[in-house]
Amino acid sequence: MPIGRWVLSEALGQAARWSSAHSHLKPLKISVNVSAVQLRAPSLIADVRDALLESEIDPGRVILEVTESSFIEGSQETIRTLRGLKELGVLLAIDDFGTGYASISNLRSMPSTSSRSTRASSPPQSTTPIPPPSCSRRSSTSAGCSRW
Repeated sequence: MPIGRWVLSEALGQAARWSSAHSHLKPLKISVNVSAVQLRAPSLIADVRDALLESEIDPGRVILEVTESSFIEGSQETIRTLRGLKELGVLLAIDDFGTGYASISNLRSMPSTSSRSTRASSPPQSTTPIPPPSCSRRSSTSAGCSRW
C-alpha cells in the first residue's frame, strides 16, 4: 500500500475512533495533506472514497490540503481530480497559498473550499514581547517580572 493511501486511511480511521470515544463532543474535522504525486495518481478519488467508507466518517469532516504548486503545475486532469474529490463531499484547501505564482484567475478555476497562507505571505507580526499575566503593574516585584 503506498504511503499516501495508508496515511489517509489511518487519519480518517483515527478521527472516527476519537469521535466514537468522545461522542459527547462536537465531531472534529481532520486535515490530511495530499502530495502532488497523489494528486496526479489516477487512484486518488477511489482511495479517498475507500477511506471514507472504511472509516464511516462524514466526508464534510475531511479537509484535503493541496499545495498551491500542486495545482499550478497540474493539468486539466488535476482539476478533474479535485472536482471528483469535491463531489465525494470532502472539503478542499489550498495549503501554503502565496508561496508560488498562483493568480486569482487560477484560483477561480479550482474547486477549493478555502486557502491557508503561510507566514511568508502574511504581513509581519509584532516581535514585541508580551509580559506574562502574572506580571501586572501591581505585582511587578514578582519573581521574573523585573524586565517588564
